[in-house]
Amino acid sequence: MTVPPTESGEGDPGQVTRIAEEFIRLHDAGQLTDLDEFCGRYPEDQRQDVRQQCEQLLRIRGVIKQPDRLSPGHMLASYKIVELIGKGGMGEVYRARDSKLDRDIAIKVLPPELACQPERVKRFEREAADAI
Repeated sequence: MTVPPTESGEGDPGQVTRIAEEFIRLHDAGQLTDLDEFCGRYPEDQRQDVRQQCEQLLRIRGVIKQPDRLSPGHMLASYKIVELIGKGGMGEVYRARDSKLDRDIAIKVLPPELACQPERVKRFEREAADAI
């Protein structure tokens, strides 16, 4: 199954996720390992989102090493990391700029060693819900 490209500016929000999942399927099957080649199949305005989602899935799977700390300028989807503003037992908190809404936000990052512990993930999600 190949996820077809959409017309520029069209498509549903889950399409990029489905495209990235297709890359992972092909990558795992040994049919495709070149991310540039894969992203090149999609319209220019989708490539960055597709690349970021594929890289995120590869990091989760341990194929790409996750950086120890996000550095200023690093992009997470539409959020540009500005600075580290706090650190604790549940992870790190960064100030980031939302490029779509043009405002500053806080991003809390759960470390990979805690992300595989269901109780820690539930606590992380509760803290996020309480912050809203």
